[in-house]
Amino acid sequence: MRYILSFVIISLLVTGTVSAQLPSKPYIGLFIDEARSSWCTEGVPLYLVQMYIYFLPSERGIMCLEFVIEYPQNVIQSTITPHYPSIECWIEGPWDEGVTVCFRDCVMDWTWSHCQDLWVTDLEYSVVRILPHPAVGALQVASCEPGFPVEPCTNFTQLYINGCGPTGVDEASWGAIKSMYQ
Repeated sequence: MRYILSFVIISLLVTGTVSAQLPSKPYIGLFIDEARSSWCTEGVPLYLVQMYIYFLPSERGIMCLEFVIEYPQNVIQSTITPHYPSIECWIEGPWDEGVTVCFRDCVMDWTWSHCQDLWVTDLEYSVVRILPHPAVGALQVASCEPGFPVEPCTNFTQLYINGCGPTGVDEASWGAIKSMYQ
């Protein structure tokens, strides 16, 4: 009986450790809350939406990232709040022309870099999109490994206005998907 109980306890500990592992590739996503529980919003025009830009590092961590945000015509950009003290430097033109963000320390868990207020002007379905940085032609991160090698970043989800849409996860393992919600 003791052996069975020991086996069960060890199995639970190993399962907990495995499920908390980071995925093999980094992800980026747009959410409407700090809990990362939704990427969809609806309301009565003119309404305010807070958009959080979240990143999940790969097992190599994230030091910097590059991306651009494409805004639909029925969304007016407003206040951008950086997530200090996490951010060391924030190099940007307008968000819709390309952004580079570097963190003070290696990021090894879900973190948000910025929160932006958006005003939705009508009831039309639209999508705020994360796209590749135009200067580098990629949605990418610099990992925490020596020399900060660059690796592609996978788009987890867009922000859906006046409706909802799917996540952008492609060919991810079940373990990688589960780790995104822990």
